[in-house]
Amino acid sequence: MQRKLIAQVVQRRQLGHRRLTLPRGRVRRRRQQPIPQPLLTVTGENARYGVIYYGSTSPAMSEAIELLKQQNQIFDTLRIRAYPFPDFVADFIKSHTRVFVVEQNRDGQLRTLLVNEFGIDPARLVPVLHYDGTPITARFIVRQVGDAVRDDVVKPLNRGRVA
Repeated sequence: MQRKLIAQVVQRRQLGHRRLTLPRGRVRRRRQQPIPQPLLTVTGENARYGVIYYGSTSPAMSEAIELLKQQNQIFDTLRIRAYPFPDFVADFIKSHTRVFVVEQNRDGQLRTLLVNEFGIDPARLVPVLHYDGTPITARFIVRQVGDAVRDDVVKPLNRGRVA
């Protein structure tokens, strides 16, 4: 009987079952691990812009933030590590005028999840998409984000010149 029970448990584990049923209706559940929380980096300088990123974009994003600081462009960052998102992700988005969502896919899946989850205006989330099959680089992020920030700054009219 004991060997048969062990064989059933092993077989179910090999099939990937998350719940193991024991004889006579007893159920043993696996212990749930806590969901990893996002990593928030705040500059403390009341940054107007934020950046949300995740996964394999992290090394390039760290380098890009340093390069943007050298250009006097300050950003708060939020590294997403798991879904579902905690409520402070929505607070992060609402506290910035624009938030750049850096992803390595064509469809912008993280941006779509954020819009659907929190009901946020999609215009506040600016997609930075890299999907040519190569790893994303800090140079690409700096170029995309820097251009968008420069375009966002209102240039004063030159009243002394007549066209």
